[in-house]
Amino acid sequence: MPQGPPARTVGARLRDAREKRGVSLRQIANSTRISVMSLEALERSDLSRLPGGIFTRSFIRAYAQEVGLDPDRTIISLLPGSREKEVHYHLPAQLEAVKELRISNFEFRISETSNSQFAIRNSQFLIPLASTVDRAQVDGILKTAGMLDDPGVKLVEQDTCNTLFHSSFAVVASGTATVEAALAGVPMVIIYRGSELNWRLIRPLIHLDTFGMVNLIAGRRIVPELLQHDVTGERIASEVAGLLTDPNRLSLMRIDLTEVRERLRSGGGSASGRAARAVINLISPPPQTIPGKYSSSPS
Repeated sequence: MPQGPPARTVGARLRDAREKRGVSLRQIANSTRISVMSLEALERSDLSRLPGGIFTRSFIRAYAQEVGLDPDRTIISLLPGSREKEVHYHLPAQLEAVKELRISNFEFRISETSNSQFAIRNSQFLIPLASTVDRAQVDGILKTAGMLDDPGVKLVEQDTCNTLFHSSFAVVASGTATVEAALAGVPMVIIYRGSELNWRLIRPLIHLDTFGMVNLIAGRRIVPELLQHDVTGERIASEVAGLLTDPNRLSLMRIDLTEVRERLRSGGGSASGRAARAVINLISPPPQTIPGKYSSSPS
């Protein structure tokens, strides 16, 4: 069966759109505050050349206005997962964390080079919804939390990438979304919660101290994880505030996330494939030698 032409890369489509409009990379850089080098890398689809957090404060302000948020306040992303059960177990706790953060008195800087201080309690929250998530379910959870019409909490449908790139921090349900956050260079806390029955059945079978895909790829815990009974609003808020108010921890996490991104970019194959192999290798217990006629004798 004949195959159609190969799909054009995002970079190629970006270049075509720019050339059709007769706009130079320098003009785009001047208006968006994204460096020409980063724009060139985007057009080549050479994402390994993109530094974490390429979007400056000016660009984030423009995006905040686009999604109906205050451009002078920072954005924290809440990613509850892409399945109904994940949203059911994660989003209520994430919204409780929002309430906790709003009564905190801590301040933080969005980057090492920024002199501006932002109060955590004034942060805004974006919830990107996957196409598999029922909007009615999310609206119901927001209504129960008293946040359905909250101007500081917005839903964005099928736009996870943009949401992460424009966020200062993220609270992410364990899964491939943690890899997306790493590729965006966004510091994060990973959460995982399921039914109590599943947790009791599955936990004894897992031969790991870490669940997050980013941590599995790194081979060590570079991002904090909250599992099952620790997934509460209070614990999430404590982790978020602890990281945002500790420049050294934030810097180290950004460096570690860059390392993860480089691992995903090198060696060929898809990021999801490499992540899957990392999970398989770490979950599988070491091979056991069964004594018998085919086993080697100890020396």
